[in-house]
Amino acid sequence: MIKKIICALSAVLMLTAPVFAKTADIKITPPKGFYSFKSGQSAENTAKILGMTSDELKNYCSENGIVFIAVNEDNTKQIRVSVTESEFSSSIGNLTNLSDDKITALIPDITGSVSGEITEKDGQRFIKTAEALSDSGGEYSVISYVTVAAKKDYILSFYTAAGTSTDYTGEVFDSFSSEDFYKEADEKSYFVYVIIAAIVLLVLGSVYIIFTLVRDIKNDREDNT
Repeated sequence: MIKKIICALSAVLMLTAPVFAKTADIKITPPKGFYSFKSGQSAENTAKILGMTSDELKNYCSENGIVFIAVNEDNTKQIRVSVTESEFSSSIGNLTNLSDDKITALIPDITGSVSGEITEKDGQRFIKTAEALSDSGGEYSVISYVTVAAKKDYILSFYTAAGTSTDYTGEVFDSFSSEDFYKEADEKSYFVYVIIAAIVLLVLGSVYIIFTLVRDIKNDREDNT
């Protein structure tokens, strides 16, 4: 793959033209042998492989809402994370809030692909799409994981040259996280707090009942004397 592939915008932008998210706290681990760039890091090595200058790569990422990009040494595999905001993301807040049927019906509008599958990671739902593309940069596959969290559109995309293994994508997806994502632990913690509160109320109620019984018995004895 050459520079043109990194400049090809994926068709994964929501119902309306997006704006760039002000903040995006993500964690992701690229495989060994990849050179990566995100805000606050040097772009020199990554840009060199892509045939760009550091400033060109930084500007490209800034203009397209890309918060992370990684590429292997021979530029046959690229990883990109973009975070934007749109009317759609603002309206639903989190993709996990929607039913499977609703998500399935919205896949073409959300991803630009005819079909996709719903997958889940630690409680956060994603739409996974896969397609084969070709342009002057050659033939390649694009695997994307799309979700909405905290009213932001998150897109993790993998560009892989034809004939090259895509096995690395699953490992990278497993490492992908954000403070914005829904977590099963959050729901479990909520129920734990509910149970604790119920126990406390039960204990307090029992203490009150015992206190009133003791008081009534004491008053009866005083009346009888």
